[in-house]
Amino acid sequence: MIKKIKLKGARNTRLVPAFETTEGKRVKEGAFIRSGKLNKVPKKKLYNFLDEYNVKKILDFRTDVEVHEAGSITYPSDVEYQHLPLLNKAFFGVTHEKKMSKILYKESKKMKLEDIEPGYMTDMYKSIVFDPYSQSKFKEFFDVILNNGDGGSILYHCNGGKDRTGITTLFILTLLGVSEEDILKDFAMSDYFNRHYNRSRKLLMLLLFPVPKFVRILNSMLHAKRIYLENMIAAINEKYGSVLNYLKEAIHIDEEKQNKLKLLYLE
Repeated sequence: MIKKIKLKGARNTRLVPAFETTEGKRVKEGAFIRSGKLNKVPKKKLYNFLDEYNVKKILDFRTDVEVHEAGSITYPSDVEYQHLPLLNKAFFGVTHEKKMSKILYKESKKMKLEDIEPGYMTDMYKSIVFDPYSQSKFKEFFDVILNNGDGGSILYHCNGGKDRTGITTLFILTLLGVSEEDILKDFAMSDYFNRHYNRSRKLLMLLLFPVPKFVRILNSMLHAKRIYLENMIAAINEKYGSVLNYLKEAIHIDEEKQNKLKLLYLE
């Protein structure tokens, strides 16, 4: 069962499910928590949440600009925070810098309607996984979780907890042996958990930028449709043969590291 964590001020905060693997084991309950940004969570509620779920590491995938614009957070002394930007530049529809709406509005005028859905977000996802910089950051992420000696929960997040966080969850669960169908179902749950935010955001943007193509792009950006991930997986399969081969060749997760991940995060 996919469990949402009610955390005032945060979106899409939830446990990575205790899925059963192809080897008959299960992902450890509470080993990983995925989320949107935490800047708007009241300090007391944030500290209580981190304590309740035994969060010992927080990995922040946002860009430098996103972090700066949102403002800093003071975490408890026993929680290790690491800024690990998966992208070194703004990506339309994935990163959320304040200037992005106006830039996207201008770009929308150049696009053809048939290029928007689902091609727009699919192209963004493929750009991420095939980008050498992003690949180096995925490697850093796995280096951290492979050396999680204290046994506490690991929370990782981006802005809305669906794109960068969703791709990372795909990689973790694939390495642990979870079926692709379960991974896709988990990915698509971001639409459900973000539904109220998405509705209000679309209404606001429609008032500010009443242009059909822009609204279509915005709609594709806000959602986490499984076809985005399916198309990205297909592109990985075409180039590497499988997601596992991609993780081995591009992210350098060999069989020894995969086995260690299973020892740490399966039961």
